[in-house]
Amino acid sequence: MRINRYLARCGVASRRKAETLVRDGRVTKNGEIVRELSTTVEEADRICVDGEMVSLLSERLLLAYHKPRGLVCSHHDPFGAPLIYEQLPQNKGLFSIGRLDRDTEGLLLITNDGNLGHRVAHPSTETEKEYITVLDRPFTITDAETLTRGIQVDGTLMRMDAVQYYVANANDALWERVLPAWPPSVAPSCVVRVVLHEGHKREIRRLFRALHYRVRRLIRVRIGRIILGDLLPGAYRPLDGKEEI
Repeated sequence: MRINRYLARCGVASRRKAETLVRDGRVTKNGEIVRELSTTVEEADRICVDGEMVSLLSERLLLAYHKPRGLVCSHHDPFGAPLIYEQLPQNKGLFSIGRLDRDTEGLLLITNDGNLGHRVAHPSTETEKEYITVLDRPFTITDAETLTRGIQVDGTLMRMDAVQYYVANANDALWERVLPAWPPSVAPSCVVRVVLHEGHKREIRRLFRALHYRVRRLIRVRIGRIILGDLLPGAYRPLDGKEEI
């Protein structure tokens, strides 16, 4: 099989990120650096990434993980910030499908299946993501039309699929208890539910900032059909195929 597919099936990275590893000269085949994406791998070949041998995974994992605020979605941080992988199973080749920034919390999908990660993260899937957002001032419902129509932010048109005042539903049992705790004394008009499918960096924060709101808290509660539910911060659960992305 081609080198990028092999690395993905080893859980090293998605196919696209595996291509970058190859181009950057970080992959060797039988001791020789490979840079050609057309390189193929046979069963007897010895493949290393950054000097460490990799092999095909025997166990496919897909986890729903509740990322707490303050953690970084990386395997290493030069400034010593706490990492999400310190709370996850070790030596399983895990990586996150997409990211949440350090100040954002909530549902994050974790896998060791590079093919799955690439498929879910690819923009063509248009996977819906839902967030509960706490703003620094009451949300004006007339701004909803502006946000769903779209705003030019730093030269890029960004938009939300839906934004409305927060109304609890059956999937929000945990957040009905947690939301009032921080920040304190939140007026109901400051809490909104946001749905989008695009993946621009810090998109929700940037869109609200364009309308002079500051996001005080941002919690992702759903990716596709997978919900955060009652998963506590720092905890995770395996997805067994009954929950669809």
